[in-house]
Amino acid sequence: MKNQKRKRNSQVPELDDRHYTAIYLLTRNIKERWPKWLIAKHLNVHPSTLYRWQQRKDFQRIMEEEVRKLFKASLELSPITRKHYTITDDVTFMENVLRSAGFIK
Repeated sequence: MKNQKRKRNSQVPELDDRHYTAIYLLTRNIKERWPKWLIAKHLNVHPSTLYRWQQRKDFQRIMEEEVRKLFKASLELSPITRKHYTITDDVTFMENVLRSAGFIK
């Protein structure tokens, strides 16, 4: 039992308004998205702090939920009929949907 490092009981603070603002700015459409250094500057934090926030599981979970909401909203606004949503092998269709939602270039 020599030289064993003890884990600290680190308490991770809950997400606050700055975290939710960062999530909002990180998940916007590519045309509207700010660079990460500018998001950090807007929130008065160092860019490495923003990076650490992005590594947090709770931050990632909220960010994924936001991306899902945006994706679902983009499908609802799409002029494509409902029957196309069931086509799973149409790669071109999915690429167009992801491109229109701003997830790929």
